[in-house]
Amino acid sequence: MRSVAGASRYVNEEQRASVFAKLDKVTPQEIYKRLALPVARVIGTEAANELTAFYASDYGKRLLQQTYNSRASMFPPEPPVPNAAEKKMLKKPALVQARKELAAADATIRHEAFALLQAIIKK
Repeated sequence: MRSVAGASRYVNEEQRASVFAKLDKVTPQEIYKRLALPVARVIGTEAANELTAFYASDYGKRLLQQTYNSRASMFPPEPPVPNAAEKKMLKKPALVQARKELAAADATIRHEAFALLQAIIKK
């Protein structure tokens, strides 16, 4: 949610600070709860389970760390280099399909996150 809020445009810095202050008052559990149904409409159970296992792996954690903790730039950094076991995992058909499903749903998920941010701001 913070990345969606950070990518949004604001009239001035006070408005930006106000949005982030409101966002900080919402618990992660509330955000998960409110995004669960819209995301479940576009991501199947099998894909969700496969993605959960992937992002819980060492390689998945390194990928998330780099994705969400690297500096924003026009040219994103290269993903971490997988070892032999991780390369094998990345070729697993169920994971390949799940990652394709997630990529296809990205725009919808971002839209739902933006809609949730708008609802939080209006409170």
